[in-house]
Amino acid sequence: MTGSGPRDVTYRRWRLRPGVPAEAVRDLLRARIAPHYRTLDPAVELDLEQLQDAAAVLAIARWPDRTSYDRATQGPAYQAWLEAYRPILDEWDRLVEFETEWFTRGLL
Repeated sequence: MTGSGPRDVTYRRWRLRPGVPAEAVRDLLRARIAPHYRTLDPAVELDLEQLQDAAAVLAIARWPDRTSYDRATQGPAYQAWLEAYRPILDEWDRLVEFETEWFTRGLL
């Protein structure tokens, strides 16, 4: 087993709103969320997984390290990025409802 070294990872579990297919969430992530995140930090990797036998998805953000995360999510540049991101978050919230989140650090 090999890894790319320690990475900081954020997992967020989201429940699909009634009638919303996971593909709609995937399409929004591909079309709007991922491109916007690349403007925050091109090194962050986003992923989306559907939970088996559940109307829920995991949104996963992998950061190279905590320093990269902290640098990208603090200060006036982040506030401007977040303001530009708000309309996308509104779209996201129409598709899913937040359930829980957790953070990990890769060991391999």
